[in-house]
Amino acid sequence: MDGFQLTLFFSEESRHHDCPLGDWLLRLTHELGLRGVQLLHGGALPAHVDLSLLARFFGRQDLGMAAVVLATEEECDWLLARIEAEEVTIYYVKFPVACGVLTPRSDVASRSEK
Repeated sequence: MDGFQLTLFFSEESRHHDCPLGDWLLRLTHELGLRGVQLLHGGALPAHVDLSLLARFFGRQDLGMAAVVLATEEECDWLLARIEAEEVTIYYVKFPVACGVLTPRSDVASRSEK
Protein backbone atom coordinates (compact mmCIF):
# COMPACT_ATOMS: atom_id res chain seq x y z
CA MET A 1 0.00 0.00 0.00
CA ASP A 2 1.33 3.43 -0.81
CA GLY A 3 0.56 6.00 1.81
CA PHE A 4 2.02 8.79 3.88
CA GLN A 5 3.84 9.21 7.13
CA LEU A 6 2.41 12.21 8.90
CA THR A 7 4.48 13.30 11.89
CA LEU A 8 2.86 15.81 14.23
CA PHE A 9 5.21 17.63 16.64
CA PHE A 10 3.99 19.32 19.81
CA SER A 11 4.93 20.25 23.35
CA GLU A 12 4.52 17.71 26.10
CA GLU A 13 2.56 20.37 27.97
CA SER A 14 0.16 21.05 25.07
CA ARG A 15 -3.50 20.48 25.78
CA HIS A 16 -6.72 20.51 23.80
CA HIS A 17 -9.46 21.66 26.13
CA ASP A 18 -8.67 19.71 29.32
CA CYS A 19 -7.02 16.76 27.57
CA PRO A 20 -3.28 16.27 26.90
CA LEU A 21 -2.78 16.84 23.18
CA GLY A 22 -1.16 13.44 22.64
CA ASP A 23 -4.16 11.65 24.17
CA TRP A 24 -6.56 13.73 22.09
CA LEU A 25 -4.63 12.92 18.89
CA LEU A 26 -4.70 9.20 19.71
CA ARG A 27 -8.47 9.30 20.23
CA LEU A 28 -8.91 11.25 17.00
CA THR A 29 -6.83 8.79 14.95
CA HIS A 30 -8.64 5.82 16.49
CA GLU A 31 -11.96 7.49 15.61
CA LEU A 32 -10.83 7.36 11.98
CA GLY A 33 -9.71 3.75 12.38
CA LEU A 34 -6.03 4.38 11.67
CA ARG A 35 -3.85 1.45 12.74
CA GLY A 36 -0.39 2.93 12.27
CA VAL A 37 -0.25 5.51 15.06
CA GLN A 38 2.54 5.93 17.60
CA LEU A 39 3.31 8.57 20.24
CA LEU A 40 6.98 9.34 20.86
CA HIS A 41 8.12 11.09 24.02
CA GLY A 42 11.23 13.21 24.61
CA GLY A 43 14.37 11.18 24.05
CA ALA A 44 12.54 8.72 21.78
CA LEU A 45 12.27 11.32 19.00
CA PRO A 46 14.43 10.39 15.98
CA ALA A 47 17.93 11.88 15.90
CA HIS A 48 17.16 13.79 12.66
CA VAL A 49 14.47 15.88 14.38
CA ASP A 50 15.82 19.40 14.93
CA LEU A 51 14.29 20.23 18.32
CA SER A 52 15.76 23.75 18.26
CA LEU A 53 13.82 24.48 15.05
CA LEU A 54 10.62 23.18 16.62
CA ALA A 55 11.28 25.17 19.80
CA ARG A 56 11.57 28.35 17.72
CA PHE A 57 8.35 27.47 15.88
CA PHE A 58 6.40 27.05 19.10
CA GLY A 59 8.38 29.66 21.06
CA ARG A 60 9.09 27.14 23.82
CA GLN A 61 11.89 24.98 25.11
CA ASP A 62 9.64 22.18 26.40
CA LEU A 63 9.05 20.41 23.07
CA GLY A 64 9.30 16.73 23.29
CA MET A 65 6.49 14.74 21.68
CA ALA A 66 5.49 13.53 18.26
CA ALA A 67 2.59 11.52 16.93
CA VAL A 68 3.60 9.42 13.92
CA VAL A 69 0.70 8.37 11.70
CA LEU A 70 0.79 6.02 8.70
CA ALA A 71 -2.25 6.65 6.53
CA THR A 72 -3.65 7.16 3.06
CA GLU A 73 -3.67 10.63 1.53
CA GLU A 74 -7.41 10.92 2.22
CA GLU A 75 -6.95 9.95 5.89
CA CYS A 76 -4.09 12.45 6.31
CA ASP A 77 -6.18 15.22 4.75
CA TRP A 78 -9.12 14.36 7.03
CA LEU A 79 -6.91 14.33 10.13
CA LEU A 80 -5.25 17.65 9.29
CA ALA A 81 -8.64 19.24 8.54
CA ARG A 82 -9.99 18.06 11.91
CA ILE A 83 -6.92 19.42 13.73
CA GLU A 84 -7.27 22.76 11.92
CA ALA A 85 -11.02 22.92 12.66
CA GLU A 86 -10.24 22.45 16.37
CA GLU A 87 -7.79 25.40 16.14
CA VAL A 88 -4.87 23.37 17.47
CA THR A 89 -1.38 24.75 16.79
CA ILE A 90 0.81 21.91 15.62
CA TYR A 91 3.89 21.51 13.40
CA TYR A 92 3.76 18.62 10.95
CA VAL A 93 5.74 16.86 8.26
CA LYS A 94 4.05 14.68 5.62
CA PHE A 95 5.92 12.53 3.14
CA PRO A 96 5.09 9.53 0.94
CA VAL A 97 5.99 6.04 2.11
CA ALA A 98 5.46 2.46 0.99
CA CYS A 99 3.72 0.62 3.79
CA GLY A 100 1.81 -2.56 4.41
CA VAL A 101 0.87 -5.12 7.03
CA LEU A 102 2.77 -8.33 7.72
CA THR A 103 0.83 -11.08 9.42
CA PRO A 104 2.61 -14.13 10.80
CA ARG A 105 -0.48 -16.33 10.33
CA SER A 106 -0.51 -15.84 6.56
CA ASP A 107 3.22 -16.58 6.50
CA VAL A 108 2.71 -19.86 8.39
CA ALA A 109 -0.22 -20.83 6.14
CA SER A 110 1.74 -20.14 2.97
CA ARG A 111 4.69 -22.25 4.18
CA SER A 112 2.43 -25.20 5.04
CA GLU A 113 0.91 -25.13 1.54
CA LYS A 114 4.31 -25.74 -0.10
